[in-house]
Amino acid sequence: MANIEYMRRTRDLGLLFYSDEPTPEVAKVAYYLIPNSVFYQNELTVARAHQEWFLPIMDVGQHSVSPATARMATTNIYDMRSHWSPNNIIAAMLLPALVPYAK
Repeated sequence: MANIEYMRRTRDLGLLFYSDEPTPEVAKVAYYLIPNSVFYQNELTVARAHQEWFLPIMDVGQHSVSPATARMATTNIYDMRSHWSPNNIIAAMLLPALVPYAK
């Protein structure tokens, strides 16, 4: 979530696009037009994903990991990506990076 907060403060969305190319000026202007609420909603989406999908993978009391729950977390992430909205577009781009850790 620190990444999303950084993007909100700086409007540097370069974290989403791994490219050495400079950001076009039109895109920079568009980034400044994104309301803060979009960033906050994406932070909430990421927090909910961690709480609902990733934390249940591990059972600390039993010292175990549930492969079935990990597969479900992966499925949920890819399902979310198929329903993009301003409230989850940044989260949908960042969360797949966690899929290898869920497996």
